Amino acid sequence: DVCEQGDEIHLDVLDKGNGVCAEIKPHLFSPHVSDKPDGAGIGLYLAKQIINLYYGGDILLINSDGHGSHFRAIFKREL
Repeated sequence: DVCEQGDEIHLDVLDKGNGVCAEIKPHLFSPHVSDKPDGAGIGLYLAKQIINLYYGGDILLINSDGHGSHFRAIFKREL
């Protein structure tokens, strides 16, 4: 889902996986944090870095209730 909010564009991504473990939520966007046995824990970290550095935005975990996760990527619009 994509929507415009003032000078921002919000891109919402929802999945139907297991959600994010409570233990890693505080560190979710740090490098090498994963609850997957084969996970390198670098994907969300890199996504956040790219959005911060190149688009002046952010990526957030909105909700993770054990039946999936809702992430929002926020991009600053160039005026």
